[in-house]
Amino acid sequence: QQQALEEQRLTGGIKYLQQLRPVPTSGDGDKITLPVSALEELNPQNALELGVFTFELSYDEPEAPESRQRKTHAGVLEFVADEGTVGLPPKVAASLFQNTAQLPDSIRVRFVRLEKGKFASLQPRGDGFGERQIDFKHLLEWSLKAHTTLTVGDVVFVRHGRETFEVVVAELKPEEAVNILNTDLEVAILPSESAARAKEAEKQLEEEAARAVSLAQQKEQQKADKMTQLTPEPSAGEQHQVKVILRMPGGAQAPRRFLHSSPLRSIFEFVEALTGDGARHFQLAATYPRRIFGVDAADKSLQELGLNGRQEALFVEKIAIEESKAGSEATTETQDVSEEQTLLPGSWREARQKLEKTLDEALHSTAVPAIHALEPAMPVAQSADQETKWQAQLSELEAMGFMNRSLNIEVLERYQGRLLRVVNFLSELGAADSGDNGVAVMED
Repeated sequence: QQQALEEQRLTGGIKYLQQLRPVPTSGDGDKITLPVSALEELNPQNALELGVFTFELSYDEPEAPESRQRKTHAGVLEFVADEGTVGLPPKVAASLFQNTAQLPDSIRVRFVRLEKGKFASLQPRGDGFGERQIDFKHLLEWSLKAHTTLTVGDVVFVRHGRETFEVVVAELKPEEAVNILNTDLEVAILPSESAARAKEAEKQLEEEAARAVSLAQQKEQQKADKMTQLTPEPSAGEQHQVKVILRMPGGAQAPRRFLHSSPLRSIFEFVEALTGDGARHFQLAATYPRRIFGVDAADKSLQELGLNGRQEALFVEKIAIEESKAGSEATTETQDVSEEQTLLPGSWREARQKLEKTLDEALHSTAVPAIHALEPAMPVAQSADQETKWQAQLSELEAMGFMNRSLNIEVLERYQGRLLRVVNFLSELGAADSGDNGVAVMED
């Protein structure tokens, strides 16, 4: 029962779930194209009454656990795709297929309802906009106008100066996928990936420096503790003793008296007290002739080892001990790898290039931009009188709250009765007239 309630919340009772083959389109934003059969399946369920159409697009990566399911969301542009296919613009393909080793033969397309977005956290990829002096707020607002939905992990394209910048959706509220059409969306801009990595590297260096200071303090304390724990030196007049002069790796000398019967371990304990390092890191060397004494002889007495003269000089030599660092180095290399631009399959790369050319041309054009919307079919009366001609459409528009009949007729004529294109245009016109495009950008 709980599952049924969740399904009702997600879909509003509208059932549409198909496996469709993804094909490229060169549209802007997240508007996909679907076959007319999708509209024929949705219309009898009165899906339009729920508002804008939104869809969940997903597939399971081959040989991957369920947690590796790829997912994004999209609005719909038109129902003109070939049967069995779904047209994906570059932004949707980049969001759904990023880092995919093998393109799926088909994806799941499911009708869903999304909560209105309230907050989005976005992070520019790579170096982001660098030192460029641009109005990022304006660019982002313009880019988001072409979107109906956002999903955590999505890639958003921001075009400026014949260059496309990618921004990743890092966080959304109230859910991980939201509807952003005609809503006030607060947007926080995070530092770019490069800036975040530099900040993290600086933080790691500070932490490592703090650890080094702490370790040095601990080492000094350990040296002091070990020095107090050493076996006391024999008195100057005691028989059978030897004065051992240790020559340290740095050149310093450290003398200390030991009995001939003392084990070699007592000298290694003195070395540990002087260095703060374990005895296994060192060996002792005598010259003329050269003799090496390691920790393996720690239990033997100085007498047994021939260190029983009045004075013996021993060089303290450091032993190199290999420690595994491969794991940490591999992790560091992995963390440093970052793509500034999503690598798309070949056909979508061409679609992206076509889109970028269109966007660049639009920057220098005064033509009215194409309006992306849905296109359900409604009957048109054969009459010279415009109110009679568009009677069915006018009734539908007024039921939706669009009461300016003369404006409605003008837009219906403009789009030849394509009702949802008209709805989309009137909705955007209303948002524009309010003086707020629904996006508030807040830089972090």
